[in-house]
Amino acid sequence: MDLRKLNYDENVVTDTVQILGEYSFRLEGIPEIKIKIKLYKYFDRDDICFSLSHFIHTPEQATVYIPSSVFAETEEIAFERALKSITNYYNDAVKKGNTPEEEWLVENTNY
Repeated sequence: MDLRKLNYDENVVTDTVQILGEYSFRLEGIPEIKIKIKLYKYFDRDDICFSLSHFIHTPEQATVYIPSSVFAETEEIAFERALKSITNYYNDAVKKGNTPEEEWLVENTNY
């Protein structure tokens, strides 16, 4: 469907998005939690947005990491950014000798 060809009242209908896909994965050492990534596209934008079901907060981080840039040029880039927003901190913590724990994953209540 070509979203730009739709005829609707943009003053009434706002923030319309199309879900492009939802993907899930687990982290080694934390098999109890399935992390989900949703890719979607706003009707009035050309880029792709991602949303995460969980954020990460390892012992090596001062606070929970919530990505500030959730838009990308393609689905592949958006998916990779979403993955790395979790796995970069996870890998850093494991390399520094921390054992993965469920508490590292903080549920995104807006997912």
